[in-house]
Amino acid sequence: MSHGKQGALLSCNWTKDDVEKPDEFPIDNIYKHLGSEKCPALLNKPKIIIIQACRGAEKGSVLVSDDAVVCDDASQPGPPPCADEET
Repeated sequence: MSHGKQGALLSCNWTKDDVEKPDEFPIDNIYKHLGSEKCPALLNKPKIIIIQACRGAEKGSVLVSDDAVVCDDASQPGPPPCADEET
């Protein structure tokens, strides 16, 4: 559980008045950190990301979508299979 706002998670040190150096983690950065460049072992594997955070004064809502966000770069070769996955 974390504090949050539209499009970002906020750290425990975040303050509304600190506009010079906001302690925020944009939600879109999650895909960058789990992409094939930084996590090649997760290439072509389904990812479910659950974020539990309040949104401050914003009212809650639910977004339901059956569309997948494609963030893996299929042009990069994947990592070699693990020993127990080899055929």
